[in-house]
Amino acid sequence: MRDEDVIEKGDPGLKVESVYSVWPGADWLEREVYDMLGIIFVGHPDLRRILTWNGYGSYPLRKDYPLRGVGERENYKIVTREGA
Repeated sequence: MRDEDVIEKGDPGLKVESVYSVWPGADWLEREVYDMLGIIFVGHPDLRRILTWNGYGSYPLRKDYPLRGVGERENYKIVTREGA
């Protein structure tokens, strides 16, 4: 799902008002919180991901994020000292 869809149709429990109009320096902080935790800041002028790509589909700092990732480490060749 694209981030634009998530922002419009996201969980109402994860939406809070942006403080960007009061503190413009909160721009990057709010974007990072959205990217890592999925909290949507209503009224933010440019709420998009800064650490992962658009449409990533998950939020790495949430407790429901898989600890091993999805297909990250299963297919790597194990290199031993003798085989290197």
